Amino acid sequence: MEFLNDMLAELTGYSPQDLVHGEVCSIDPLIHPDDRPRVVRAVGIAIEKNEPFVVEYRFRTRKGDMLHFEERGRPTRGADGNPLFVEGVIFDVTERRRREEQQRRTVEALKLSEEKYRTLTESLPVGVYEFDIQGRFLYVNRTAAETFGYSLEEALTLRVSDLITEENRAASMADVAQIMQGASIAGQRTFFRKDGTKFIGEIHSGPIIAEGRIVGIRGILFDITIKRRLEEELARSDKLESIGLLAGGIAHDFNNILTAILGNLSLAQDYVSDDGKAFHLMGETEKACLRARALTRQLLSFSKSKEPRKKTVLVEPLLREAVDFALHGANIRAEFRLQPDLSPIEADEGQITQVLNNLVINAVQAMPHGGLIRIEAANVAASAQGEGPLASGQYVKLQIHDQGSGISPEDLHRIFNPYFTTKKTGSGLGLAICHSIVKQHDGHIEALSSPGEGTTFNVYLPVATKRATVDKPPESPHVAGNGRILVMDDEDCVREVACRILNALGYETEAASDGAVAIDMFARARESGPGFDAVLMDLTVPGGMGGAEAAERIRERFPDAKIVITTGYPIDSVLTDCTLRDSAGFLVKPYTVEEIRAVMQSALA
Repeated sequence: MEFLNDMLAELTGYSPQDLVHGEVCSIDPLIHPDDRPRVVRAVGIAIEKNEPFVVEYRFRTRKGDMLHFEERGRPTRGADGNPLFVEGVIFDVTERRRREEQQRRTVEALKLSEEKYRTLTESLPVGVYEFDIQGRFLYVNRTAAETFGYSLEEALTLRVSDLITEENRAASMADVAQIMQGASIAGQRTFFRKDGTKFIGEIHSGPIIAEGRIVGIRGILFDITIKRRLEEELARSDKLESIGLLAGGIAHDFNNILTAILGNLSLAQDYVSDDGKAFHLMGETEKACLRARALTRQLLSFSKSKEPRKKTVLVEPLLREAVDFALHGANIRAEFRLQPDLSPIEADEGQITQVLNNLVINAVQAMPHGGLIRIEAANVAASAQGEGPLASGQYVKLQIHDQGSGISPEDLHRIFNPYFTTKKTGSGLGLAICHSIVKQHDGHIEALSSPGEGTTFNVYLPVATKRATVDKPPESPHVAGNGRILVMDDEDCVREVACRILNALGYETEAASDGAVAIDMFARARESGPGFDAVLMDLTVPGGMGGAEAAERIRERFPDAKIVITTGYPIDSVLTDCTLRDSAGFLVKPYTVEEIRAVMQSALA
């Protein structure tokens, strides 16, 4: 070292005397060992090529501090061209390097943070988006792109205006204006997908701020179409449940009225000649009452709970009744092709009726100008090899074919999906419910269709292992009744007709208006003399004690009491009450003289 100024001496902590008169390599121990080779090489190349050099290295001061020096120098040659020495200047760049290192770490931290942000947003099940103040997308995550039906690359070429429906445009512009004022917004808007379909999105958006100014908008998006439909379906289900309860109540009250009409008609026929015109007209009126009874049973099936209550059911009467009910008022004709020896099925009568109603109503809607529905039923056997969707076994195949416009191939495989519909006013739930019910019955439903060829629905239901019972009273000899009967019913007209029929059959009767009165009358009769041989007990008494509670209290005191339950509801829906299972008999309103005769004779046998 030939010369250094006072500033360099001050920086390094070495006096000029410490370093002057030494060679270049004499300061090597003071340069960081990792940097020495680079310094020597840079100076050597500069001397060899006679050109300037710039080299940066770390230098240890006398105090032990490590400084960053940037040295800028050049070789000086003598007259003979040989190098004499190297001269230059040294800058202390320690602070600059510290700032650069801090900046580098900050950038790396930002990159790591951004990577974490991207990784997080890409894994979120909600859409994340960013767009600039011109509405150009800067970023969308995969969920957002898929929600709109685009690839990530396609989404980044879009503007927000490409996705907003016309009816939401003004509201969306108002949202943007609020955010540009620094506000955050949340709301529901309707958007377009790539295929042109619409969906309801819930958005939460806020401003992107850089260097103190708003440069864009960032937010998240939820596709709430399914949520909205579920909410609507829940409301619809509540409404249907209310309608079902209303239908059940109306049917029950209507059955009480029909009981009086049908009972009096049955009695009146005994007072006229069976070959006269009046007898014929009474018979026609009785048939009309029986048709009305079938209608109320349809309403009661509609009001039943969703859990299947299976029993052995005859297919033909179920099929004919359900189809006739669904075709009331329609300009459609039904043609039945039923195998004569159809096997019974194990089914919830109300739920399978619902399936048949839905399928027939679909067929009617497919033929707005009228036409023919062909109804077929046959016994079939599933493949022993278990091919297809059915397990091996015996089934009844129900087939409903319409002459409508048919279903396109792309829609056919989706018709059983919830909420899928091709109708402008359809909910997309009818066929989904049919599919669910049939599956709960261990059966299978399928649709076959081609455009212009109509549609055929095939329903397969397992054959019952038990024999079917027909809903009619057993044959009984027409012998005169004998005994005392207590009749309990809250309806005056029903009590009167029941007593009138029983009196005509030879029984003595007394009447009670509710269960509490019936209990008191039954107990007093037993204690004071000849008691009642049986009680005809109405199950439902609005505002009073019904038949179930009254029957239980009577049996607690008089275990041998014979109680016949009468109700306007289907028997299978009331037998869930264990108290009623031990009853001496059941009568479903409205009943005829022959039905009440058979039940009472059986109860008192």
